[in-house]
Amino acid sequence: MNDRPRRSRRRNTGLKIFQANVGKVGPWQDVALSLAWKGGFDIVLIQEPYTRWDKTANRRQTVNHPGYQAYNPLNDWREARPSVLTFVRISPNLPSKQLSPPGLENGCVCWVEVCGYTVVNIYRRASEDITTETLTKWGRPPPRTIIAGDFNATHWTWQPGKKPDTAATE
Repeated sequence: MNDRPRRSRRRNTGLKIFQANVGKVGPWQDVALSLAWKGGFDIVLIQEPYTRWDKTANRRQTVNHPGYQAYNPLNDWREARPSVLTFVRISPNLPSKQLSPPGLENGCVCWVEVCGYTVVNIYRRASEDITTETLTKWGRPPPRTIIAGDFNATHWTWQPGKKPDTAATE
């Protein structure tokens, strides 16, 4: 029998990612964050989040969760609101930071680095190519990149009778 103490190793199980479009509805965003927390998700990608600018208090407002750090692609919400928010579980095992690739600033794309992965949260408004153009400008994504979100893509294979949106499905 071996008398050496066993080492407890945390198995690398990858990142658990939760994604939802909440349609700018605060209670839906609250439910999404609560479900993600209860499910043990590390990253939460929200498209069409509930956001507003409180003119009286002169500050941004959205629905948050105490267990997650929130990231958004815009510094100033007075003129425009972000179309995506990214939440990362607050944990010393999940180091995260927001990235701002030069020339790729866009309220519809949030770039966050988590544990060495680049996580790109995207919302593409229907019939709008700005988000697609942003990704095309980026070129080839670096290794360990996760791109997810709501592309508002349509295709005849999953929506028969719907006119395809070629920009989103390319």
